[in-house]
Amino acid sequence: MKRCVINYFLSILAVILTASSFTVSAADNVKPAYVQQNKSSTVSNRLIVKFKPARWTSIMSKAQIITEMMRPFTADALNQLQMTAGVALAESHAISNGAHIVILQGSPDKQAVNQAISNIRGLSDVEYVEEDRILTTQAVPNDASYGNLWAMQPVIPVASPVPGSSGNYGADFQSAWTTSSGTGVVVAVVDTGITPHVDIVGPGGTISPATGNLVSPGYDFISHCRIRGTTATSGCAANFFGNTTVAPTPDASDTGDYITLQDMIDNPSLFPAPSPLNPIASSWHGTHVSGTIAAIGNNGVGVIGGAYSARILPVRVLGKGGGYTSDISEGIRWAANVHPIIANPYPAKVINLSLGGLGSCGTSEQDAINAAVASGAVIVVAAGNSNDDVAKYSPANCNNVITVAAIGRDGLRAAYSNYSSPSSNTANPVKVTIAAQGADMSLSGFDPGILSTSNSSLTTPNLTTGSAYAYHQGTSMATPHVSAAVALMLARTPSLTPARIKTILAASVTAFPTSNTWALYDCATLNNCGAGILNARLAVQDSALPYSAATAMAATKNSNGSSGGGGCSIMPADGNPDMSLLLALCAILSYSFRQRLMPRLGKD
Repeated sequence: MKRCVINYFLSILAVILTASSFTVSAADNVKPAYVQQNKSSTVSNRLIVKFKPARWTSIMSKAQIITEMMRPFTADALNQLQMTAGVALAESHAISNGAHIVILQGSPDKQAVNQAISNIRGLSDVEYVEEDRILTTQAVPNDASYGNLWAMQPVIPVASPVPGSSGNYGADFQSAWTTSSGTGVVVAVVDTGITPHVDIVGPGGTISPATGNLVSPGYDFISHCRIRGTTATSGCAANFFGNTTVAPTPDASDTGDYITLQDMIDNPSLFPAPSPLNPIASSWHGTHVSGTIAAIGNNGVGVIGGAYSARILPVRVLGKGGGYTSDISEGIRWAANVHPIIANPYPAKVINLSLGGLGSCGTSEQDAINAAVASGAVIVVAAGNSNDDVAKYSPANCNNVITVAAIGRDGLRAAYSNYSSPSSNTANPVKVTIAAQGADMSLSGFDPGILSTSNSSLTTPNLTTGSAYAYHQGTSMATPHVSAAVALMLARTPSLTPARIKTILAASVTAFPTSNTWALYDCATLNNCGAGILNARLAVQDSALPYSAATAMAATKNSNGSSGGGGCSIMPADGNPDMSLLLALCAILSYSFRQRLMPRLGKD
């Protein structure tokens, strides 16, 4: 959306008037070929089945109904479900909304899973049934070794951009910090967990008890012992499709998501041979995301987070091979303190989901998101890294979320980033909300990636001297930039609602640059990357303006009746936001007075 800046004179006048990594050169006319990630989602052997409450539960409280619904199936009930499904089933566990996780025995293919779902859906007492899909992190692995924090710096637009070698489309956090640093706002990172990084927990700090910018040790909701990383010697079945369930634990420490040779032997369909897109080393993904949001600032160490005074709430839902949607849904509920069983003393106001997978938004996901948003939490989600229509990927295609695409340093869409649905998608179109700084490391030498906190170990975390830094790219890296900006906004104006924040973000952006050279990645022309590029300074500035978009339009009408740009802030260049707010209020009052006066003038 086009923005404008009105100087003091015009503000007063408004009151009077009614107020991966390939080398590229600048000469190239095509971005380096992007190697597609494998879009074929791993076939899960788990289903989420929720039955309708029995009639007699109408006399119970909501808590009593959930408790009753979470009771294990009787042998007769499981046998009936099994006969209906047409395949051998075993119950794993129940989740907090009363749904049950059931396991299809053997090694079912996609057709068998879909058939079982179709059969169970036909039962009159089933509220819903869906595949418990496996989602993964949304970062693109790389081995870049140099760069800087361009994403935190001010915008340096260029009139005639040379794609891949000019401009700096940062989010301008350093200007936003003059107004807000995110003090006290809790941001949940629903991810792989956290490692005790010196730039997050502080010198000599720990996860438990929480120190530095950690607000608590968090929670681990990974229910399958193999994904969590539990060893076979401690009772975990060697085969991934086993029935060993682990209860949630109050510690979100990232024990590593590395994949061993034995993992690949036991579960070849889930853990294929290593490749650049399937590394066997641990990603420390949650630590990297957390650092972008709230690495400690002004401490003379490493990097700085976009909201360096915010507090991180780690929630572990992803492990080896990813994580189940049922576990992710549980993590979202707990983060927002709407989990009916496990209390969270530090409810998150922002929930970062740098994860996703191929498929529609499931009922369990959407219900958890709706409950979290209803509690006041803002949910920010990665669009995905498949250079594809975002409508095909969840939770980016869920309702009530802020969906984030990725741009490179040059302001163009990163080669891997998903994008808004094209006009050909009339069945289920989904729009990206905003684009943010995720990097495009195919522009080697110009775009180094996003630098953030990591761990030096390739497998289990080095807990003593393992604090390290790494460059990554992906919509996973773009998303925490938006989460950090939201934390700054909430620190300044705590009363903002999730819907209002989404509106402000979309109206407070840097315009996309235009490129005739790389037209496929030109967000300005294609209009498929959201409203614009994240600008933290403008978002924080506009978070203090109390009037609606409609009021702002009326207040900025010019003398010939045309719109003064639409949604423009009444803000003097580099001016005092308090003075701007006063001028805005004066403009609104003047407009109201004029509306009342005009009928009288007409009669005279």
